[in-house]
Amino acid sequence: MRPLLRLAAAVPLAGLLLAAQPARADLFSPGDLSRYHADLEGLSACAKCHVEEAKVSADACLGCHKELQARVVAGRGLHGLLTPEKRACQACHREHLGRTFKLVDWGAGGKKGFDHGRAGWALEGKHRPVDVRRAYEVLRTMLGDG
Repeated sequence: MRPLLRLAAAVPLAGLLLAAQPARADLFSPGDLSRYHADLEGLSACAKCHVEEAKVSADACLGCHKELQARVVAGRGLHGLLTPEKRACQACHREHLGRTFKLVDWGAGGKKGFDHGRAGWALEGKHRPVDVRRAYEVLRTMLGDG
């Protein structure tokens, strides 16, 4: 009879532990990930991005974002032109601020005021009046990204 009593006590306890699993993630996580990284939510996925002392690993970011990895290695574009000490992903792309948070920090002027010189594409001379949205469309087509 005693083993049956232990089993009767263990089943509800196991149910409570299983139900508490999502709550445990809430205790350790500073907030929801953006919708772009929502598939990385949960305690078991933390180590995919975070290394010791809760730091974000740029290597982990570039492991998923292969297109940026190629640019960094080639020294092209904004990410490739950043010095290694300024290349910490979370400096511009902050996470755990909710599903609707925009991950790109365009700087004080916003997207329209972005300093393209930072990306190696300064809008000078005849390029100053260019419609940037149209230019991106053309560039994506040329690169095969569109």
